[in-house]
Amino acid sequence: MSEPTNIELVLRLSEANQRIAQLENARLRAETLFEVTQVIAKTLRLEDTFDVVFQQLQKIVPYDSASVQVIQDDQFVIVGARGFDDMQNILGLRFDLVDASNPSIQVLDSKRPYVLGDVSHHPHFASHVHGGGRIRGWICAPLLFGNRFIGVTTLDRFEFHFFEAEMQIPRLQRFTKRR
Repeated sequence: MSEPTNIELVLRLSEANQRIAQLENARLRAETLFEVTQVIAKTLRLEDTFDVVFQQLQKIVPYDSASVQVIQDDQFVIVGARGFDDMQNILGLRFDLVDASNPSIQVLDSKRPYVLGDVSHHPHFASHVHGGGRIRGWICAPLLFGNRFIGVTTLDRFEFHFFEAEMQIPRLQRFTKRR
């Protein structure tokens, strides 16, 4: 094998310099994105984040009210909500994870979405906090971080069987039996 000529060495050096410049640009872009993410994380309030998520979700799955509930101290705690009459009493509301009347427990046990077409006579939805019996259709989807269950998102509709009949949500498993 012959030694490279000066022209070949200059070409290789030029290619190496171009690659170094590309990598430097990629590093600078990554650092900039990281800094922007840090600023957003520091300045964006959790409530604003939920508002954006709920607005976008409304475009895909029409609902009348919705909540995000996370697990804290063996309870579901509502940390975000939209569409409820009394938002002050909704946020921070807690539900025991051992309460078998709460259909969200089905989602906790299975880590799969749960759809109920008619919750109007379900004891969990009779209270004023849950719309005083106005909620008819209900979806509860798990919030997972990897395989770890961290909470649920619920969507409510004031129409019977809306989520089952009107929505085409193929990945949702429809449970028919209650605990």
